[in-house]
Amino acid sequence: MKEEVQSNYLFILVAASAVGKSVLVNKLCEEGLWQKAPKYSTRNNRDTEEKQDDDVLKIDDDIIDENKNISDEQKHKNTKIRLARMSELTELCSHKKGVVYYKNDNIYGVSVLEILERLEQSHLSVIISDFHAIDKLKKDKRLENRIKVLYLASTIDEKLLFARFKERENKQYQEDL
Repeated sequence: MKEEVQSNYLFILVAASAVGKSVLVNKLCEEGLWQKAPKYSTRNNRDTEEKQDDDVLKIDDDIIDENKNISDEQKHKNTKIRLARMSELTELCSHKKGVVYYKNDNIYGVSVLEILERLEQSHLSVIISDFHAIDKLKKDKRLENRIKVLYLASTIDEKLLFARFKERENKQYQEDL
């Protein structure tokens, strides 16, 4: 029996944080080679010049204040925002609709139903650095033979990568890690 050839693929990009995965995805989207697969998260959207440059779709306009010294009122507000995002993400991506995973203190999700719909029009790309999530997607019969995983390596100095990560994540780390 002849295997059906699929014309469009989901390309999953995997690499260290701050290597330039989003830059690559955005450039290839700009050139019309693929589109971004929808990905959702409980994290704040990144403060980029163009909101579409973030690899995560925006769920809301709220900002979770990640400062460690915030008031109880702000902590309560943060919790409400995160719970609302989790509810939306769960509705879109769980219960066999997709894959949900936890990474870097946030929950992420991709909708297989949305991916399948968009694969009818174009190649898709998504950045996923959780190998269990990738494995779940690869085992999903609906995506059988439609996934290509690209592992990106970088020659960027690790201190520069760490500085980029700190700046982007706006986190405080010890300098002597």
